[in-house]
Amino acid sequence: MFGFGPWEIAMIVGVALIVVGPSMLPSFGRNLGKSLKDLKTSANAFETSFRHEMERESEAAQPELGAGPEAKAAAPEVPAKDTSPA
Repeated sequence: MFGFGPWEIAMIVGVALIVVGPSMLPSFGRNLGKSLKDLKTSANAFETSFRHEMERESEAAQPELGAGPEAKAAAPEVPAKDTSPA
Protein backbone atom coordinates (compact mmCIF):
# COMPACT_ATOMS: atom_id res chain seq x y z
CA MET A 1 0.00 0.00 0.00
CA PHE A 2 1.90 3.04 -1.33
CA GLY A 3 5.17 1.45 -0.20
CA PHE A 4 4.35 1.87 3.50
CA GLY A 5 5.40 -0.92 5.83
CA PRO A 6 3.66 -1.87 9.06
CA TRP A 7 5.89 0.43 11.15
CA GLU A 8 5.13 3.47 9.00
CA ILE A 9 1.39 2.81 9.18
CA ALA A 10 1.59 2.35 12.98
CA MET A 11 3.46 5.66 13.25
CA ILE A 12 0.84 7.49 11.16
CA VAL A 13 -2.02 6.02 13.23
CA GLY A 14 -0.19 6.93 16.44
CA VAL A 15 0.32 10.54 15.36
CA ALA A 16 -3.32 10.71 14.21
CA LEU A 17 -4.46 9.47 17.63
CA ILE A 18 -2.46 12.18 19.35
CA VAL A 19 -3.53 14.99 16.99
CA VAL A 20 -7.20 14.12 16.41
CA GLY A 21 -7.98 12.16 19.54
CA PRO A 22 -9.42 8.69 19.93
CA SER A 23 -13.07 9.82 19.90
CA MET A 24 -12.76 11.70 16.58
CA LEU A 25 -10.45 9.22 14.81
CA PRO A 26 -13.21 7.01 13.29
CA SER A 27 -15.09 9.97 11.79
CA PHE A 28 -11.80 11.48 10.61
CA GLY A 29 -10.85 8.23 8.87
CA ARG A 30 -14.32 7.93 7.34
CA ASN A 31 -14.19 11.48 5.99
CA LEU A 32 -10.69 10.93 4.65
CA GLY A 33 -11.83 7.76 2.88
CA LYS A 34 -14.83 9.53 1.34
CA SER A 35 -12.62 12.38 0.17
CA LEU A 36 -10.15 10.00 -1.47
CA LYS A 37 -13.01 8.12 -3.16
CA ASP A 38 -14.48 11.38 -4.50
CA LEU A 39 -11.06 12.46 -5.74
CA LYS A 40 -10.56 9.14 -7.53
CA THR A 41 -14.05 9.33 -9.08
CA SER A 42 -13.41 12.89 -10.29
CA ALA A 43 -10.03 11.93 -11.74
CA ASN A 44 -11.57 9.00 -13.63
CA ALA A 45 -14.38 11.22 -14.96
CA PHE A 46 -11.83 13.80 -16.11
CA GLU A 47 -9.72 11.14 -17.81
CA THR A 48 -12.76 9.67 -19.58
CA SER A 49 -13.87 13.11 -20.75
CA PHE A 50 -10.36 13.98 -21.90
CA ARG A 51 -10.00 10.74 -23.89
CA HIS A 52 -13.44 11.26 -25.47
CA GLU A 53 -12.53 14.79 -26.57
CA MET A 54 -9.16 13.66 -27.93
CA GLU A 55 -10.86 10.92 -29.98
CA ARG A 56 -13.44 13.40 -31.24
CA GLU A 57 -10.72 15.87 -32.26
CA SER A 58 -8.78 13.06 -33.95
CA GLU A 59 -11.83 12.00 -35.96
CA ALA A 60 -12.53 15.60 -36.95
CA ALA A 61 -8.93 16.10 -38.14
CA GLN A 62 -8.76 12.97 -40.32
CA PRO A 63 -10.49 14.44 -43.42
CA GLU A 64 -7.90 17.23 -43.40
CA LEU A 65 -5.15 14.70 -44.02
CA GLY A 66 -6.09 14.36 -47.69
CA ALA A 67 -7.83 10.99 -47.59
CA GLY A 68 -11.21 12.14 -48.93
CA PRO A 69 -12.44 12.81 -52.49
CA GLU A 70 -12.40 16.56 -51.93
CA ALA A 71 -8.64 16.39 -51.41
CA LYS A 72 -8.22 14.73 -54.82
CA ALA A 73 -10.30 17.44 -56.47
CA ALA A 74 -8.22 20.16 -54.83
CA ALA A 75 -4.88 18.59 -55.81
CA PRO A 76 -3.26 20.11 -58.91
CA GLU A 77 -3.02 17.92 -61.99
CA VAL A 78 0.50 16.89 -62.91
CA PRO A 79 1.05 16.32 -66.64
CA ALA A 80 2.18 12.83 -67.63
CA LYS A 81 5.81 12.48 -68.59
CA ASP A 82 6.39 11.85 -72.29
CA THR A 83 8.33 8.58 -72.60
CA SER A 84 8.09 8.15 -76.41
CA PRO A 85 11.41 8.01 -78.28
CA ALA A 86 12.14 11.26 -80.04
